[in-house]
Amino acid sequence: MKLEWIPITYRPMDEEEKKDYSERTGYDEEDFYTILNCPLPEDGETVLITDRLGNVEVDIFINDVDGCYFECNCDMEDVKAWMPLPSSYQEIKHTCSECIIKDTDACTRGNAEADEVACEDFVGGESE
Repeated sequence: MKLEWIPITYRPMDEEEKKDYSERTGYDEEDFYTILNCPLPEDGETVLITDRLGNVEVDIFINDVDGCYFECNCDMEDVKAWMPLPSSYQEIKHTCSECIIKDTDACTRGNAEADEVACEDFVGGESE
């Protein structure tokens, strides 16, 4: 699975959303009338975030009565994008007897192509 940054984007609220928001929060200023308009992590999900300075951090997304925010970097406006965490590393055992890769843990295919090149699923190291 290829991981990509998901930008944090906003859109203006429509009139019905403004009215509902004002009733729930007591806010009446136009500055507060934007709404998140992007895919968001699940509540409590640990993700990577990048801020407006280009820093990358691991953080936890929170969606509760106070709104949506990241636990450590609380201002959503400072977060430019988020990304799910990659899965943990899994060591791969090699079973390819014809593969020319010297690192026998590097082939994930389990066999080699007939044209004397390293397996297409080579995941690291050097081949001859």
